Amino acid sequence: MITLEYEVYGEKQLSRAIRGVIDRTTNLTPFWEKSVAPAVFKSCRANFTAGGRPAWAPLRPATQAQRRRQGYGAAAPILKRTGALMKSVTKAGDPNNVLRISPLKFQMFSMLTVGEYLFLAEIHQHGAPSVKIPARAIYALQEQERDKIFQGMYKYLLEGAKTSA
Repeated sequence: MITLEYEVYGEKQLSRAIRGVIDRTTNLTPFWEKSVAPAVFKSCRANFTAGGRPAWAPLRPATQAQRRRQGYGAAAPILKRTGALMKSVTKAGDPNNVLRISPLKFQMFSMLTVGEYLFLAEIHQHGAPSVKIPARAIYALQEQERDKIFQGMYKYLLEGAKTSA
């Protein structure tokens, strides 16, 4: 809970503006929906298009051989055999995409599984050394993408001040 008091006799406009900013910090839902979710989807799409930013580790020879046998490109594109993983992290409304937004929380992740319990995006995001899968960051916001989100947050909070003043 944020508690902030500002009082100067006769100065109501600034008090209302500050209150507007505080009110907006307690409900970031519009910011999550309009700025963050689209930015994360776009960033994930760019990561898949580029083969990682920075570049994902190349596939092992055994994985390349398996892909050849299955009719996919041997070495590329990485993480795109069927496209299901990419859709699950780049497309709002995909059945495997989980987007949870509440006033103070933003969560997005993929529920796409391999077998019964292995979450595919999580395995690739963090790697699985025990089965020789290197980390290939799917959720990797670049500095300019983060900056754009921060600018959007600044704008969102400032609008709260302006509309309340």
